Amino acid sequence: AGLVGDVNGRLLGAQIGALLGYLARRVLGQYDLSLLSPEPNAQGALYYVEPNIARVQTQLGLNDEEFRLWIALHETTHAFEFEAYPWVRAHFNTLLQGYFNELNDQLQDLGSGIGNIINRLMQGQGKNEHWIEMVLTPDQRKVFDQLQALMSLVEGYGNHVMNAVGRQLLPSFAQIEQRVAQRQQNKTLFEQLFNRITGMDLKLAQYQQGEAFVDAVVKARGITFAARVWERAEHLPTIEEIRNPQQWIMRMEQA
Repeated sequence: AGLVGDVNGRLLGAQIGALLGYLARRVLGQYDLSLLSPEPNAQGALYYVEPNIARVQTQLGLNDEEFRLWIALHETTHAFEFEAYPWVRAHFNTLLQGYFNELNDQLQDLGSGIGNIINRLMQGQGKNEHWIEMVLTPDQRKVFDQLQALMSLVEGYGNHVMNAVGRQLLPSFAQIEQRVAQRQQNKTLFEQLFNRITGMDLKLAQYQQGEAFVDAVVKARGITFAARVWERAEHLPTIEEIRNPQQWIMRMEQA
């Protein structure tokens, strides 16, 4: 068991190191939530990676000041979501702790767990699911779906607000959006493979699904109705509702 644990630890360390090294070259800004902090009420912090910002701004040929404001808008909207509604951070923490507890239980029983993981992978073939989703146990999948739904909402709501404000503040907003989107699409084969292996492609899908959800709700019922998601945890959309906004609208109309 000690040898298996040592090998797993080394493999996990190598994977995390590779992921952090890759992200370090691509991340422009980040709102640090201080999740799983010893101090549950610790405030988050905004960080910007200046070398990456300068490099991307030059590569894309964008207005320097407006590009930086665009990044600031994006991260500030996320900061507002968590700082204005403290219960969201606490809820996120609870979900993460539950997810990590499930993973820890699985690692403790790694010997018999490998066979179960392989079986779930085989059973998941043809279901149009990500490999990460296939290997999860039913309990892990339940928490994972809740995390996915919350992260999709956070990203989507933030993008919707940023788009509305950005179009008014930034003359080159459309150009920035178009060139940044093009940068995300023009990935090398290595980047596509890396995103698939690490699950980063799931995060990109969150942007799209979450933004489509918020856009649809706002179009149908307005921004005040959409803002009901921040009232309490029971109002958060499920992953199924993220993909089918009308289901969430109907549930809220009956609440």
